[in-house]
Parts: sequence; structure tokens; C-alpha cells
Amino acid sequence: AAAVANSDYSPGQKVTIEFSFYNVETNLRMANWVKAQYEKVFNKTTEYDGVDVEFEVLLDPLAKDQFSSATKAGDIDMCFTGMSGATFQATFGMGFIFSRSFSSFLIGRGHNEGNLPVTAELIYLHDLLVQKQLEEPDKLEEHEIAFLEAVDENGVFTGTFDELFNLFAETANFNLNYLGQQEDLTNLTAALEKALLEQGICVPLFSATSAAVLQDKVIRMAPAYSLFMGWGGLTYTHIRAE
Repeated sequence: AAAVANSDYSPGQKVTIEFSFYNVETNLRMANWVKAQYEKVFNKTTEYDGVDVEFEVLLDPLAKDQFSSATKAGDIDMCFTGMSGATFQATFGMGFIFSRSFSSFLIGRGHNEGNLPVTAELIYLHDLLVQKQLEEPDKLEEHEIAFLEAVDENGVFTGTFDELFNLFAETANFNLNYLGQQEDLTNLTAALEKALLEQGICVPLFSATSAAVLQDKVIRMAPAYSLFMGWGGLTYTHIRAE
């Protein structure tokens, strides 16, 4: 509807998006898979004025130099790229990868991720610091004072995507084992994720998923918070004695 209102498309016109990629065989296989998945998800699955919207991904294989120039100039509709040497942790990844304030990894133009409005309840860390402020006000450190100034009296943060991510970045200075840390990080991560999903910057794709059902006598415990897996991943598993 917005595209029609902006005269980018006329009612009933097929929506086409170019998928640009470095032209090698492995990338071509991946591009064909992405094309099939996107068209399955979006083609004729929504309506405008009672008419099914047609959607097509056009593949745009480019030589290495062409692809590099196009992405740097933002002369693309959609592409894929990669990164290495990073710590893959959900909260860090969303801020570092998707906000152009911190990284050029997100090539796309037209999104204003850093200024997206977000709200997150961080009540456990707030309560911990308020208690410290009451009992030992002289021992409050600079980053702790900054945190209390960033949230309201109930521990609720309201601000921008970048501001919340910066607040998260400072949590490395806090004790990572405080009671309720998991919920605080979950709320913070959910706030960033909600903002990104509403923008539709990236559509997550997957080809399979699986789950396991364990008996109630099987106990799984996360020994500590992991930057790589959060509270998941490798866990201790043991059987409760009968």
C-alpha cells in the first residue's frame, strides 16, 4: 500500500526485487534457494484492493569487483554477505550488525535503525542498583549511575535502538550473575528484535528445525551465561534419582 501511495508501483503490478550476489557456483545455489523461499513466502500470499500481490525475486549475479562496488554504493535491492571474527551473541549481533551507527555490515539504505523507538523493562538490574544507591551511595560507579539515569523509577528504559544497545554494551561492567539477569537480557534483546522485525530489514529463512522431548526426570542446567549461546547451547544434563 505504501509503495502504491508513493507511486513506486501501480495496483496489480508485480513486485520485483533484485538479489545481487558474487557469481560463483556455491552462491548461485544459495541464491536459487533464497529466491524459492522468498517467493513461496510472499508471492500471492497477501492482497491489495482484493487482488493477490505477485512477488518475484530476480537474480543478479555479478563479478567480484562489480558486487563490491554495488554494495558500497548501495546500488542493490537485496544481497547477502558474511562476517568472521565476531562473538555471535544475540543481543550483541542485533546491535552491531543491524545498526549502521556501529557497523557497515548492514549495507542497505533507507532504514533508520539507530533511531527506532524501543522500550525495555530492566527491573532486576535497576532494583539491584537502587539498593546499592540507598546503602552505599558513595560506591556507585560511573556506569551504574548512567544506567539509573537511563531508566525510569520502575526500571523501564524508553529511548532509541542505539541508546538501548549502548546501555547493553555497558552491562559488561556489571556482575553477570545477579538475580534476574536472564530476564533483563531477554527483555532487552526482545526490544531490539521487535524494532528490527517491524522494519522488515531481514527475513529469517530456515530449511529445517527440530525439537526433543525429555522425560521429567531429565534435568538440564546452564552452568553460566555464554556469549555464544546465551543461556542455551551446552548444558549439564543429568537424571533425577528415583
